[in-house]
Amino acid sequence: LKAAWAMLEAANKGLFCQMITIPLFKEHHILTQVAGHGMNVVKLLPPLNLTQKDRDHIVNAFDKAIADTHQIPGSIWDLGKNLASHALKSKKSH
Repeated sequence: LKAAWAMLEAANKGLFCQMITIPLFKEHHILTQVAGHGMNVVKLLPPLNLTQKDRDHIVNAFDKAIADTHQIPGSIWDLGKNLASHALKSKKSH
């Protein structure tokens, strides 16, 4: 995990958090965001009317997303593919 974090931090400070926020949204439909540029803080944006089932889903999703960052090249590879595909799509549309 430290190697993955160090590699992403060298590329762009705060990028490691994207390895958590992107899967939370794409796989678990949980809206989060990085707190700010260069910050290693993930903000959770839950609705005001959470049930216990919702809270359990959020905790389990965070556990899975964080556990996935421990697998090399797992999350890093997925993040790289995701960012590259969006960059290529953006380039084609301009």
